[in-house]
Amino acid sequence: MSEQQELENTLSINQAIDKIQVVEEIEKMALEKKIDYISAALELARKLDWDPAWIAPYITGSLKEKIRVEGEAQGLLKRTSRPQVLFE
Repeated sequence: MSEQQELENTLSINQAIDKIQVVEEIEKMALEKKIDYISAALELARKLDWDPAWIAPYITGSLKEKIRVEGEAQGLLKRTSRPQVLFE
């Protein structure tokens, strides 16, 4: 079975795709292919023939946090938490 067919079976493209399936597939792709979560999300969007923006509503919980941390580390996002330095 090809990777595309396997993905279609996993995500049940002909049926409603739920957030849990998308999150699980992104995490599985990231671990198996040893790529970051951002790349895994983009690759999943490409395989589903979706615009990458369509994946965003499906990303929830801890995966959203992992992507935020990766984005900050790569300089793609502005850092949200900075240590406070008090000068006296």
